[in-house]
Amino acid sequence: TKATREPGPSITRTMYAYRKAMPRANKHLEDKWVKHCQKLHRNRLRQMKPAIDNKPPAKFVHLEQNLKKQQMDEERYSQIERENYLLLDKMSHIMTHPQLLDEKYMGAPVTYGKSLNKEFRESCVCDPAFVHKLTFTVRRQT
Repeated sequence: TKATREPGPSITRTMYAYRKAMPRANKHLEDKWVKHCQKLHRNRLRQMKPAIDNKPPAKFVHLEQNLKKQQMDEERYSQIERENYLLLDKMSHIMTHPQLLDEKYMGAPVTYGKSLNKEFRESCVCDPAFVHKLTFTVRRQT
């Protein structure tokens, strides 16, 4: 097949074979005109720019930001901040008025009767012999 062969005189002859069918006045002027057209074609090919757009698509701010979600988050944060402020106010009130709240919610403080063993405990703590005996028994157990 002629198309798979390397370029040679036979392909060159077949390239220009169509010219014989076209009438021309001067062979040299026709060759000069064909070369001029080929030169223009090569220049156009060199100056040609790509027709495919490789750039990433334009980014639209209204699609990236998700304004509704931002609005809902802001409302949630403001509600949390308000609740925190109310809790802080309640806690500061509790810290400044502790007795009133204790009596109001838990009733009066419970007072127990007088201990019957109080005098004995106080006498034992002051007695050095009892303290020595107590420490000795603690050491033996360990």
